Amino acid sequence: MAEQSLVVAAPFFNEQDILPLFMEQVGRLAAGQPVAGLLLVDDGSSDGSVEAVRAAAARMDLPVRLVRLSRNFGHQNACLAALRAASQWAAELGVEWVGLIDSDLQDNPLHFRDLMAQTGHNDVVYAVRKKRDDGLIRKVLAPVFYRFLARSAAFPIPVNAGTFSVMRRELAAMICDISDVDPYVAGLRAFVGFRQAGVLLERADRHKGTSRVGLLGLMLLSLRATILYTNAIHNTILYSGLVVFLISLASSLLLFMFNLSSSFSMSSEWRTWLLISCTFGVQMIFLGALGHMVNRVKANTSKQPPFVIMEDETVSRPGRKEGA
Repeated sequence: MAEQSLVVAAPFFNEQDILPLFMEQVGRLAAGQPVAGLLLVDDGSSDGSVEAVRAAAARMDLPVRLVRLSRNFGHQNACLAALRAASQWAAELGVEWVGLIDSDLQDNPLHFRDLMAQTGHNDVVYAVRKKRDDGLIRKVLAPVFYRFLARSAAFPIPVNAGTFSVMRRELAAMICDISDVDPYVAGLRAFVGFRQAGVLLERADRHKGTSRVGLLGLMLLSLRATILYTNAIHNTILYSGLVVFLISLASSLLLFMFNLSSSFSMSSEWRTWLLISCTFGVQMIFLGALGHMVNRVKANTSKQPPFVIMEDETVSRPGRKEGA
């Protein structure tokens, strides 16, 4: 295989209407960019997605491999499974590069050409979204999250860079080896370092349906990334504790001075209620954050894998008859 060939990997979940179009686009990509194979990871779909993959694969002049997870593990875990299987397949084929993309056609598979064009002196090339065409809430909150994460992380994390990327197969395997059961792939990709570059690309709306990652899912992903890659929560606890202490000290001094001058008087019940409610609120917020961290420690010491593969089959092998 030529050095610039790649294995394209994509997770999917209940995408029966989009998958044939996505696979057709990958076929168009292969006409101008060497593609060694297409690997699709089914994250526990309950519709006809698997049947759609098999039907579309029969029409492709490209090896297609289908990996089925035993249940729905979530988007990031499915991406990790795709990287694991694709890096192993690339090693078997002697291919240097692995490409990761979502199958919802928000990222155009033809743009792999733009990413591969920048691989000369780089080990990772990722897509950077030019602008967001999401709903108002996502359009406002997403840039805030990305910039907060980029500024508070202990290492550089690119802004507006998601799943769509190409990387050397050794790095894809490394990302899988260092991940825990609750991964954030973009953060892991930034963590491993090496020579990385971003390419500005337009991102379209979903071709059909709605995003599998809703607003709540994005908020949980943001919390996960914040806990994994920043000291923001620990610093917030420290500085908030300091602020609360200073405010309490200043309030006590003011109340003491007002009581001495008799110009102001607050009942002891109100003073007690104010202090208790303030202290209780702060304690509950940070105990909840600490509880989330402790739960992550529990999850990552329980030896649970981030995904479980149920089936791994080659559904299209051009030039060979099925069963040969």
